[in-house]
Amino acid sequence: MKLVEPSRLAPALGAVFLLILAGGWLWPPIAGVFFVFILPIALSFTIVGAFVAMRRPENPVGWLMLAFGGVASLNGASNQYFTYGAITHPGSLPGTDFVISLAVHTWHPGFALFILAFFLFPDGTLPSPRWRIPAAATALLGTVGVVFGMLEFEFQRTWDPIAGRAMDPLFGGTLRTIGDVVFGFCVLALVAMFAVSAVGLVVRLRRTRGVEREQIKWVVSAIVLTVIALVSSLFVFGNGTLGALMLPSIPISMAVAVLRYRLFDIDRLIRRTLVYATVTAVLTGIYSVIVVGVGTVFETENSTSPALVAAATLVLATLFRPLRNRLQTIVDRHFNRRRFDATRTIETFAAQLRNEIDLDSLSATLVATVNETIEPAQASLWLRSPRDY
Repeated sequence: MKLVEPSRLAPALGAVFLLILAGGWLWPPIAGVFFVFILPIALSFTIVGAFVAMRRPENPVGWLMLAFGGVASLNGASNQYFTYGAITHPGSLPGTDFVISLAVHTWHPGFALFILAFFLFPDGTLPSPRWRIPAAATALLGTVGVVFGMLEFEFQRTWDPIAGRAMDPLFGGTLRTIGDVVFGFCVLALVAMFAVSAVGLVVRLRRTRGVEREQIKWVVSAIVLTVIALVSSLFVFGNGTLGALMLPSIPISMAVAVLRYRLFDIDRLIRRTLVYATVTAVLTGIYSVIVVGVGTVFETENSTSPALVAAATLVLATLFRPLRNRLQTIVDRHFNRRRFDATRTIETFAAQLRNEIDLDSLSATLVATVNETIEPAQASLWLRSPRDY
């Protein structure tokens, strides 16, 4: 029997997972958590994972991302099934208690797959033999957790209080008690394994050089960006919506790293993110001071009057370019010192070029500038004799 080629198996599995996700639309209304949380995760991990697995079938990172996308797709469809059959139209669908338990507890092995992808990133192998223990523990915790998770009920009720009121536990007595204890331990242990994998990425980022360092830098940057978005969203909006919407940046960054597509652009991307995020924060603060603060000081009846908004917009438009240039200089000085020094050297040479008239002095300065900025193995300047013209 001929096995299916990985280049065909990966997109086929991706299509199946997307069909499962689309099945959630069969049972309206679509819950808000489906759009905000499940849909971005399922789509990004399924599509990106299938693409990476198709292009690099020997690397398990792509397959792990694809499997995690499948778990998220199953979770989304199961949640919609339960909501329709137990809450919106009670009794209209069979097996809703089992389906919601499956939806809640499939996240556990999915989380284990996510952690294993970090352990094996970027080339599909563990950093060293000693990492076999946490990797094996993660796989074991994911398997044991989903089995005993189907026995427990307390976590389900805490995770989704609305569903908890509309469902009955699958088991009771001793089995349920054992499930509560074992599943609780597995959840805490997996969180610890995630911390270990994150620390491992940071340690490898500090120790590695060259291509692998750039690969890890992509993923670490995406994780930091997602965490910042999540924390900011919790404080500003009272929920994690923004953080959930940023989660697709993690599989995308992993794909860029594994496939090595424009790998060395990460430093420029980080610098631009720092600059524009800071500019946005500063301009937002200035706008708030003008619109809210000035309106309060002068006790205007409407602090958001069109004139005040227009004035604030004009101030922001005036400040944007000089503020961005100033912040770009600061960021380059601290995070791109070579470019900053090269720019200063070229500016100094340009000033000398305007004032210097001695050809020999200019030639020596030009060669010195090239050596300092481009750092070639050897630099020399040839000038044509005037009689050759």
